[in-house]
Amino acid sequence: MLKNLPDYVPAGLVKDLRQSLHSPVYLILYGIAMMLIWILYMSSGRGAAFFIQVPLFLLLIPLRASLTVAADTNPRGNNFMQLTALSSREIAWGIMLSSLLQMLITALFISLIIGLLSLAPQQRWPIAECWEALAGCVIGGALMTGFLMLAARVNLIFRLGAAVLLVGVLGGVFHEVLKAESWWIWPLLLTNAAIALLLLVEFARRGYASPSENTTRMVQLLTLTPLALFAVLQLLGAEKTAVVTQLLLGCWIACIAATLNIALPVSLPPRKAEVAVRWLPRLVQKPGVPQAALFLCLVAVAVAACLVWGAPPEGIALDFQSEEGGAVFPYELSTWKLLVSMGVPAKWLFSVLLTVLLLDGVSARSHPNRLLYFAIVAASLLLLGIIVGSYTDITCIWPYACLLHVPSYFPSPQEFRSDLDMLILTNAAALVASLLILILILKKK
Repeated sequence: MLKNLPDYVPAGLVKDLRQSLHSPVYLILYGIAMMLIWILYMSSGRGAAFFIQVPLFLLLIPLRASLTVAADTNPRGNNFMQLTALSSREIAWGIMLSSLLQMLITALFISLIIGLLSLAPQQRWPIAECWEALAGCVIGGALMTGFLMLAARVNLIFRLGAAVLLVGVLGGVFHEVLKAESWWIWPLLLTNAAIALLLLVEFARRGYASPSENTTRMVQLLTLTPLALFAVLQLLGAEKTAVVTQLLLGCWIACIAATLNIALPVSLPPRKAEVAVRWLPRLVQKPGVPQAALFLCLVAVAVAACLVWGAPPEGIALDFQSEEGGAVFPYELSTWKLLVSMGVPAKWLFSVLLTVLLLDGVSARSHPNRLLYFAIVAASLLLLGIIVGSYTDITCIWPYACLLHVPSYFPSPQEFRSDLDMLILTNAAALVASLLILILILKKK
């Protein structure tokens, strides 16, 4: 049975596990990390062990997967891509499942250590907190693996820098999650993490896919899924805190996925006969930068609609009471909510479309380093906006810097009443500029 085990598991998983076992550097680093974790836990250095545990899950294992993808898709030595009979999805998921299996085995080993130490009478281990932190490491490691896989062909220094930044973001998210005591937080987190993981693997398989393979349909369907999940919770009348949490998570996932969809290299649009799924709109199915730009606009509209529908007014209602302490001004409240809901999507859309327009002038749309160039252009626009904004007042309409200029889309009631015309003009300017840029992008079709 064990001899024939490779016949019963995905071929991509077997391939990647064999590559891992044939990598002496990876095995040595992995062994050293596990030994340090064992020694530190046995010596009651739980905090120090955690600082070894996090890089193991969030850097070492994901980086090995990234290096595998980079070796497989290297145009100078892609004999594997020419000889394999596996599809792009099978290869990408084989690497992801291999990394998940290694993380689960590692988590099981650490759990056994924690369980054995908790039996000692002199030890008082917060078992629940340790296992929650371990679960967070596995989830974060899976998401980090997906990100580094999709960025595998980008410069290694950029990958490491982005990985460190992502570790900080994931750490902040899990810190807030672990503080929550509601029953719905873990199911909601796991559902959104699964959607994000599916998205990352679908993005990663673009490096393996042939130019004529449509890798866009599933990405764009998954991009809209978190917002659809919010709509379901809203319609079912779920707990308000859970609905708002899903709204925020859904908007983040949708905006990031739509940005990656247009920032990463895209395949050529296939023939009409290869695209047709009758019950899906053609916009959701077709690849290409123009189609990705239109889909970006669709996501911006969906995010704005969800914010208008689901943003709770309770936290701001008291600020709009009359001087006599009477009823809330419904007109001002609804206008405030509309401006808040439209501000971020409009300026995010404007920033991303302008970056794509500038990027098309310096980089081919199929260039493997397109994501790196996108990040450089975006960072340059942000930095220039911050520098210019320190001397002028145009930060609120500058690409990316406007997203950091909180008063422009989240005004206080006093700013709302005094600067209502300016707020409307700023959002309208972002929408008009987005439309003009979109036309220029479509003309380059």
